[in-house]
Amino acid sequence: TANQNTLDTIGETIVMSLDDYTRNQRGDIGSHVRLAALKGIQQLCGVLPQLKIETVLLLVGKTLQQGAEKILRVREEAARTLIAIRVHKNLHPDMECLFDLFKIKDDSRESFKQIWISKWGAENMFPAYSKLLKLKSFQRQILQGLIVSAGDLTQSLSQKAFKAANTFMDECEEEQLETVLDHICSLWDEKPALLGKPMLKVLEEFLAREYFEDVEESKKLEEIFELCIKYTKAKDSQNAINAISCLNGMARMDVFYERAFARFKQLLANKKPFIRYQTAEKLLQNYEILSITRDIPASVTQALRETDWVDDSKDIDFFKETSKAIISQFLQAA
Repeated sequence: TANQNTLDTIGETIVMSLDDYTRNQRGDIGSHVRLAALKGIQQLCGVLPQLKIETVLLLVGKTLQQGAEKILRVREEAARTLIAIRVHKNLHPDMECLFDLFKIKDDSRESFKQIWISKWGAENMFPAYSKLLKLKSFQRQILQGLIVSAGDLTQSLSQKAFKAANTFMDECEEEQLETVLDHICSLWDEKPALLGKPMLKVLEEFLAREYFEDVEESKKLEEIFELCIKYTKAKDSQNAINAISCLNGMARMDVFYERAFARFKQLLANKKPFIRYQTAEKLLQNYEILSITRDIPASVTQALRETDWVDDSKDIDFFKETSKAIISQFLQAA
């Protein structure tokens, strides 16, 4: 029989393994590690009540995270793991809520279990995540899983992940928004390589829907603003473009307006033509919204449209002067 220290070490090792996203020349090594970790939880279920409750909640949260991610076989293994864990649902109120939501009983027939598992693989369980996000014990891990899937190139998967997240965000109170912002900041800080690109995509959506309008003074939102500024300088062109879109969304908030446009001034005079062009396009899109509450002259749209932002025959001083003239009109409306 394993002693308590050994059990705790095994549990903590599995928790860490469920965050392995290693890729190398042999491919997606991390997914194999995560699959093995999920199977490890199933083997550990007999002694689950002996683990520290903090470890148990992390194991459940990480399992739900895998159930929300983009690899079919990982989602299905997460479903098998949840079936194995359900016998211990009384260990914590959030675990009771979790399994009450799924309504899978201890005496469920094997055929029913197989159908249930296949639903996870077929992306049919994503709607449940809008409710699962309300369970504080698992919110951070679930959010990570949805962010990864929302940033995926598979349109159906991305749409389902976004719908689950948006449904939850539509109902968030101010205090809950602060918690979500805290999770976004900590996840982005801990896993920039994994979450940088999808995080920007999710933030662009959240800002377009104005979810953070009531918490614009939040310190965590300030951190996100600084990260968006940083990512506009990214070598990865898609990251830079997505960051410009996020900055565009944050410019609608009074607290970020002047600083966002100070950065747009630099971006319109960037050495890379596609950065200049994308910035001009985003500003044109934003003008319609900003002009509702600010007295911004319509002439800025003419200048943004008529300037050939990808014309390499013009030197950078031309774009600096053009940018200065355009942004000064936006800033006069601050």
